[in-house]
Amino acid sequence: MKIRSQGMTLIELMMAIAVLGILVAIAVPSFRSITAGSRTVAATNDLVSALNLARSEALTRSVNAVVCTSSDQATCSGSTDWADGWIVFSDRNRNGAVNNGELLQAWSSVGNALKLSAETLDDNKAVSRVTYNTMGMGDLPAGTNRVRFEIVAPICKGDKVGRTEVLLTGMIQSSKVACP
Repeated sequence: MKIRSQGMTLIELMMAIAVLGILVAIAVPSFRSITAGSRTVAATNDLVSALNLARSEALTRSVNAVVCTSSDQATCSGSTDWADGWIVFSDRNRNGAVNNGELLQAWSSVGNALKLSAETLDDNKAVSRVTYNTMGMGDLPAGTNRVRFEIVAPICKGDKVGRTEVLLTGMIQSSKVACP
């Protein structure tokens, strides 16, 4: 008569847990890198959406449209830290402030320790807003022909930095570049 064993021995169970631990230790860093890359892509897409909305509104309504940093998602903060969030508004009277009924859309903080900055390419000055004029062209700071946004995750390996550039013509270019 054969006796069949049901279950596992303690040694078999410990070996299975050890193998599982090794697999988790290998997978977690890769998963963090993939997650950080996905957050960078999502933030880049949100930024490009905001820039496209502003340009479209400037052309459609024949008014200036502004994308600016905003920590309260209602007014421009004047900060150069784009990670706090940003808003898009039409600037009918060209005073540079959000007036009643002009706010088009708001984006909250990108969170997750992402760094999002914008600067002019010619003199590397930090930028807190991008304005599109009535012809859909970028009304950029004097002496520059493009503004560069960069989004960097805390865990960055390979070509994972999201780079978006607004040209003087109003065109938007996005790409991935190597981590610093």
